[in-house]
Amino acid sequence: MRNRLTYADHGLIFAKEDRDLQRPKDGLGQPIQTLADSRFRAIIRRAQIKIIRFHGCRHTSATLALEEGGNPDQVARRLGHSVSMLLTIYAHETETGQKAAGAAVGRALYGR
Repeated sequence: MRNRLTYADHGLIFAKEDRDLQRPKDGLGQPIQTLADSRFRAIIRRAQIKIIRFHGCRHTSATLALEEGGNPDQVARRLGHSVSMLLTIYAHETETGQKAAGAAVGRALYGR
C-alpha cells in the first residue's frame, strides 16, 4: 500500500520493486528483466518447487497456459510472440497438445 500511488500494475509475476530501480526511467511495477540468483533461489525455496532458472518461468508459464486450454493468441501476446512462433516453441511440449493432435489424426483417418 505504501507504493499504491507510484506502482503501475501490469499483471506481472515478477515486477520491479524499490531495490530494482537503478535508472531514472525505471518505475515500480515495470517488468523485471532478471532476478538476482540469490533472490530467485529464495523464492523457489519458499515455494518448495523444482529448481529452475529464472527464464524457465517464462517457458513454464506458457506451457501450463496451453495445457490448461489457454487461447494461443492470448498466450502469444503475453509473451510477445506471434501465434506461429508460440506454437513452434511451446505447443509441441504439452501433453494435452500431443493428445489433441493424436485425436485429430484419428478422427481424420477413422472418422472418430
